[in-house]
Amino acid sequence: MSAAEVSNDPLAAKGETAPEEGDGNDPHFEPVHKLDTQVEVKTHEEDEEVTFKLRAKLFRFDKDAAEWKERGTGDVRFLAHKTTGKVPDIAEGEVTSELLAIRFANSENANNFKKSFEEAQEKNSSAKGGAIKEQDAPPATGGTTETTETEKKEEEKKEIAESTETKTEEKKE
Repeated sequence: MSAAEVSNDPLAAKGETAPEEGDGNDPHFEPVHKLDTQVEVKTHEEDEEVTFKLRAKLFRFDKDAAEWKERGTGDVRFLAHKTTGKVPDIAEGEVTSELLAIRFANSENANNFKKSFEEAQEKNSSAKGGAIKEQDAPPATGGTTETTETEKKEEEKKEIAESTETKTEEKKE
């Protein structure tokens, strides 16, 4: 046997050949059903533009436990409708009255939120048609209307922004 015939390959010693590259463990599978058309996904944000966006934590006050519970971390956004200019207050699911708090990274972000929130209020009041009238708003659960829920949320946001400002001022002192 010459040196050229001697191989360190274990498959060659048994008389087997190594598989070619590409013939091995290919994890590619053909789909069972092929989709003919592409499904268009709508986010319902196509007609809106982002006027404010900041990362923050959202907290919910639990009345039973008398404590704040973290809901999650994400982007707080104000979306203004391109044609009407209104900035709606939207919540998914069933309408419930909850006390919410937003925690920003610093007081500067909280002040920016407050400023943008007040600008959005002005835009909504000066936009075509003004604010939603109570008679036009669909009734929500508990005999309230969306307008009162929106007003409550706006008041809560103002209180939160003000409390954030006072807390940061106390820390500085």
